[in-house]
Amino acid sequence: MVKIIIFFFHYFVLFSLSFAGTYQEAVDAYKIGQYDIAAEIWLSLAEDGDPESQRELAFMYQQGKGIQQNYKKAVFWYTQAAEQGNHSAQFNLATMYRFGKGVPVDSNLMLKWYSAAARGGHEWAQMELGGVYRLGEGVEKNPAKSYFWLGLAAKKGNSRAEKIKNLISKKMSSDQIEQINQNLEKCIAKNLIDCDIP
Repeated sequence: MVKIIIFFFHYFVLFSLSFAGTYQEAVDAYKIGQYDIAAEIWLSLAEDGDPESQRELAFMYQQGKGIQQNYKKAVFWYTQAAEQGNHSAQFNLATMYRFGKGVPVDSNLMLKWYSAAARGGHEWAQMELGGVYRLGEGVEKNPAKSYFWLGLAAKKGNSRAEKIKNLISKKMSSDQIEQINQNLEKCIAKNLIDCDIP
């Protein structure tokens, strides 16, 4: 009897461990369309505090891929990951606040999370932040800030950011452009830490 109990105990432990899965196993499952398995693994890891899994799970809720689309749950999990410094989650969370997906439109939180992601080096956050300042979307229009953030994205090879930056430059003086370009180079050298961002 004891042997049977031990056997079932070991079987249960092994089954539980194999079911828990790793982040990479979830990625692999997602790639082959096993979204339910990916979601289950990422949920387990997300609940344990893994920011990459939190971001992936949030994306699944946002897209409704493999699980029912739920913007509120997407915002919840993006927030968990964003607060741990995950720049992709910060970018996606900013976008949710920008367009009111699962939350009311909130320019302050949009700006907070785009800025955090952009300062962390997220290329698309840099481009979107440049666009926000260019259009005055929830903030006062600021060509200098727009040029700066678009310039960072353009330095990473983002051709769209380069085109928009060039359009903005036509409305700026050559002295302004030179000063921002010098500042841009200094900030890049410092990885955006302790640099003078306009």
